[in-house]
Amino acid sequence: EGIDTGDIIYSKEFIFPESAKSPLERQIYSREIALVAFNDLIELFIKNGTLPKGRMQSDHQSTYFPRLNSNVHGCINWSWTAIDIERFIQAFDDPYDGAFTRLCNHSIKVRLKKVRRISSEYEYHPFQSGIIYRINEEGLFICTNRGALFIGEVLDEEGNSYLKALNLGDRFYSTEEDLSRALSTRVFYSPSGMQKSKS
Repeated sequence: EGIDTGDIIYSKEFIFPESAKSPLERQIYSREIALVAFNDLIELFIKNGTLPKGRMQSDHQSTYFPRLNSNVHGCINWSWTAIDIERFIQAFDDPYDGAFTRLCNHSIKVRLKKVRRISSEYEYHPFQSGIIYRINEEGLFICTNRGALFIGEVLDEEGNSYLKALNLGDRFYSTEEDLSRALSTRVFYSPSGMQKSKS
């Protein structure tokens, strides 16, 4: 009667490969697994003439997390460690709009995508976090707390590339207002999209 509360008639466990970083890559991979599982289920049905007997779902290891919206919750906290920021940016990558932050002296909000942690770099002081210290033809390198990040895509609010407008020494930062809104807002969705938010 509820959503995702019915008996399980078939399941297939799998682990995402290391190469599947973004939500889009994980969607594509899990859909391939789902197609194989669905075909297996059909074959079982053809062979036995009936579906497998269902088993009740167990709440023993169940978890629930509220829905997110990248425009509200995708604000990067530059006090986090390199690995925390890397995972956060990856979580809001394609097919979503991207994690967002602001650029000092540019008066613009930008979205970051295509991130990877640079393990061979120095561990920078937390005050340096967010500073662009190197730029090449593929993207830019940013200081973070306990490491560094490579960013391959920076987009303005219209979704256009903003990489060429960036300079060495520019700093990404996030406002207390943006960070507070991300933590204090819960969004709700209906079939027509995000309906309301509560702060």
